[in-house]
Amino acid sequence: MKFMTVAAKFFPAVITTTAPTMPTPADWATIITSVTSNFSVANIVLVLASVVTAGIVFVFLWWGIRLAFRSIMGAVKNGSLSINGGRKKKRGG
Repeated sequence: MKFMTVAAKFFPAVITTTAPTMPTPADWATIITSVTSNFSVANIVLVLASVVTAGIVFVFLWWGIRLAFRSIMGAVKNGSLSINGGRKKKRGG
């Protein structure tokens, strides 16, 4: 109980004794209008395109790093450097 009195002393606006109320449609309307005034469809598309582009770059980097690692490890283990990712060439035909 002592904590509540100390908290009420420093944060009087946070500690209330009234029961919380449900938000009304008018409350949601103010939130929706403020969000739609700040963000446009073009901004959202730009952010999504940037995220997709960054994801594609990371995937290609991951593949490249794995290929380089396999090539280097193959050179260390077998004594030969191969860029084809460790795949063997078929003989004949």
